Amino acid sequence: MGFFQNMITAPMKKKLRQYVEFLSVSRSEDIGMMLALGTIARGIMIENSSSLKYLLDNTHDFNYDRGNKYISNAYSDLYTMANNLEREAKVNDFINLLMGGFAVWKMTIHCLIGKDGELLDQEGYTIGRLIWKELDRGMPYVEDKLNELKANGISISEWHYANYQYTPQMFKV
Repeated sequence: MGFFQNMITAPMKKKLRQYVEFLSVSRSEDIGMMLALGTIARGIMIENSSSLKYLLDNTHDFNYDRGNKYISNAYSDLYTMANNLEREAKVNDFINLLMGGFAVWKMTIHCLIGKDGELLDQEGYTIGRLIWKELDRGMPYVEDKLNELKANGISISEWHYANYQYTPQMFKV
């Protein structure tokens, strides 16, 4: 694998920067809702993928270790889940909303790994830190947003309340 093959591709770099820009102009309360939905999405991912559980269950650092089989498997599992949800989103309003929660994790994982499951360059980490710096503005609103979702009939468990403040260690600012 050559050095340049593992760098963020220009189109992905553009998407990641657009996501940072989108977050930077978003209201903190709206980011809080994204994080609430992201917490629900994270719970679904942990339940359905041992690779994603390894990365997102808050017992391991969300970090890249060269040769870590969980990285490429997590990438694949996340995309499979997201693609399946996209099909359902066409007929289910909540699933459509939940896609915003999955976007938090898709963009985060894009900052870590390339299409071949290899570690990305320093720019990926830098963009990841920018994303989580913006997402952090929504943290004070997440509990209220989880309550709002619960009041609207969405199943919210104690796990969601106990785990919404999770930020991947490597992206803490």
